Amino acid sequence: MKRDILEDKFKEYFTEPEVHNHLEYLNDAASGKVAVEVPFDSNGGDYEGPFPINLQMSLDAMDHIMKNAEESIEAANKVIFEVMEGMKPHVRFKHLLDKQKKSIRNLRQSDKNKLLKIPGIVRNVGEKEARLKKAVYTCMSCGTRFKETGNPENPMECSGCGKSNNKTVFKLDENKSEYEDIQKIKIQEPTEKLEGGRQPDSIVGVLKDDLVGEVEGGERVDLNAILKLKKKSKNSDSFKKYLKINNIEIKERTFSTIELTQEDIEKIEEMKSEEEVFQKIVESIAPDIYGMEMEKQAIALQLFGGVRKTLNRSPKRGDIHILLIGDPGTAKSQLLHSVAKLAPKSMYESGKGSSGVGLTAAVTKDEELGGWTVEAGVLPLCDGGIACMDEIDKMSDDDREHMNDAMGTAQCIPVAKAGKTMTLRSRTSVLAAGNPQYGRFDIHDNISNQIDIHPSLLDRFDLIFPILDQPNVDVDHDEKKSEHIAKMHRDYMEDETEDMGEIDDELIRKYVAHARKIKPKYTERSQEKIVEFYNKMRRKSDDTVKITPRQLDTLHRLAEASARSRLSETVEVKDSKKAIQVFGYFLNEVSTDATGEIDIDGVMTGYTQYEKTLREQIEQAIRAYDAGNGVAKSKIIENIDEDDSQIEKQLESMRTAGLVYTPETEVYKLG
Repeated sequence: MKRDILEDKFKEYFTEPEVHNHLEYLNDAASGKVAVEVPFDSNGGDYEGPFPINLQMSLDAMDHIMKNAEESIEAANKVIFEVMEGMKPHVRFKHLLDKQKKSIRNLRQSDKNKLLKIPGIVRNVGEKEARLKKAVYTCMSCGTRFKETGNPENPMECSGCGKSNNKTVFKLDENKSEYEDIQKIKIQEPTEKLEGGRQPDSIVGVLKDDLVGEVEGGERVDLNAILKLKKKSKNSDSFKKYLKINNIEIKERTFSTIELTQEDIEKIEEMKSEEEVFQKIVESIAPDIYGMEMEKQAIALQLFGGVRKTLNRSPKRGDIHILLIGDPGTAKSQLLHSVAKLAPKSMYESGKGSSGVGLTAAVTKDEELGGWTVEAGVLPLCDGGIACMDEIDKMSDDDREHMNDAMGTAQCIPVAKAGKTMTLRSRTSVLAAGNPQYGRFDIHDNISNQIDIHPSLLDRFDLIFPILDQPNVDVDHDEKKSEHIAKMHRDYMEDETEDMGEIDDELIRKYVAHARKIKPKYTERSQEKIVEFYNKMRRKSDDTVKITPRQLDTLHRLAEASARSRLSETVEVKDSKKAIQVFGYFLNEVSTDATGEIDIDGVMTGYTQYEKTLREQIEQAIRAYDAGNGVAKSKIIENIDEDDSQIEKQLESMRTAGLVYTPETEVYKLG
């Protein structure tokens, strides 16, 4: 297709009466540069408000634009400049065809100068800068003023006297020169698309003018861009690839930015009137995994979240953090993968390959973006979404310490290094999974003894659930689970694309997005229900601490999430009951001591009151009977009226902690 023909096509689009009137409105109203979006699909012609204008392209024009991208963009800009009488908008192409889609990993030199659709995650964002576009120089030898567009930063010779830049001086006229806004970003291919142990590939993209500042770290995007090559160095014979970005189509921001049509809202309101809509959402979470009813309910509440508040200048997070500790082969990782795909702006990360800066943030010297840049980790990248963190017990202690601030009330990560001082937001819900230290979960042992996580981090989780594999305990459950797994394999179809759940994933996302706009208020009775439960548990805290004010905040978050799940403006008694039911399950499953009493200290401090008392008795026995050579284990057991196995367990725990030591076998002295 010849350029004049392409220009005629653009002129035909831009001079249609309805479109031309709108362009005139932009010409009168806009104070700066505007962008006109041209879609490659059949949805052109409709627009709302002043931005954008949607125009439809023919198939032959699409093919020509893809193969001759820069020429086509230049032609479109020229036509619209004429139509808009002097304004300089940018034509931005969107909704590129699937045949134009290319992964970062598969970009080759044969794709050079083509317009491509490249999916990825914004990993790093450089600083906003201004760059010379058209420079005006004055030759200090002859006084000639001349323009330089080809190489504006380094003119070669004067157009008047002909002297080169090594024989005279060229003075830049900053006021007469033209500049353009520019920003570099680093794009990484989506991790869920990787196979095996592959590391994600990345590429630098260049944003200009109206695109500058349009993306943030962690956003999933389709970049409509031209692949360009640039020499690695002046004398190098190899080139590095980069993207000249024409347009950005943001695929996922957060629940709050999901756009809903009137049809979507009507469908959601219909769902609201249905009975058991919450249960249907629960059943749509990882439907390929049988059971885990209460855990899936908690995850459903996590999707909706509580209301973020600021009380007397003190922030209260609304995000709910959940930890799953389970036996091997109980589908914990599978559940995390499923949730990461369901919730927008969410990522799956394994503890084996994570580091503190990989989870939170790092200041790195990035030669490609220029200078020092802040590289956001998983938690800030998932701001507004869910960070699904597998094998959290495999992280080092230093790495897990970085998570405390990110998961705390303030939900922010302070960064101070290399002159960069900032605070990254991490308003992120955490869904984590880990394995017991000794293989399988022991329901009779304190949870802090079973997973290698410091109590200060363990306490950040609102809910903790053990995932148990107990053969012969519930034969009927085992049989149903095996039937479910067998059916999954039997009914598998390679080209199956439909969701297996009661509600498809896209509708769940839209339902949750609509629900999270609601900030439900408590009725007097619903508030009383939560407070009554809390006070009742506190009154029972004679010898053990059964609940603390931190858990009262958790109850409120769960109740608000339940109200949102019903699209209700008020938190009602049934929402408070739902919160108490889920929280009570957590207490009974992981917060009981060796005597069967609920004791939240086992989670918050690492030791239940029973264990603290038993340790005191052991120390007293050693002091009373140590004549200088230590006290035999049998003597200690003989003088303490508790179960022998519990005493032995505490002796071993105290020895590991350095509170006692063994000068000889089964003889103990205080450390």
